[in-house]
Amino acid sequence: MGVSKMTPEEHARELERIERVHGVSRREIRQRESGSTSDKQEIQFYQTTKVPDNQSKGGLLKPKVILGLKLFGVGVVAIALVRVAAVVANLLIVGTLLFVGYKLFFEKKK
Repeated sequence: MGVSKMTPEEHARELERIERVHGVSRREIRQRESGSTSDKQEIQFYQTTKVPDNQSKGGLLKPKVILGLKLFGVGVVAIALVRVAAVVANLLIVGTLLFVGYKLFFEKKK
């Protein structure tokens, strides 16, 4: 059949003619034309197996634990850096105040 060169109206009429002559539904005809019918022999079935619980939970939990520990370590380092920076800032402030106080009150004028 020259189905690809038919207009949509001609194709519809041809489907109706085949349906009347052979008693086949349009859906079956379209499936045959498109080749979408699948043989049951072509389908492969794979047997599934259950994974033991101890393997499935341990395998999924380990990367999350490692990520959590990394984030915890980054948090500890960040807190330590903030505290060290605060101590350095306090030392600078106190040192500057002591220097200014010395210059104002204890240095002898010439």
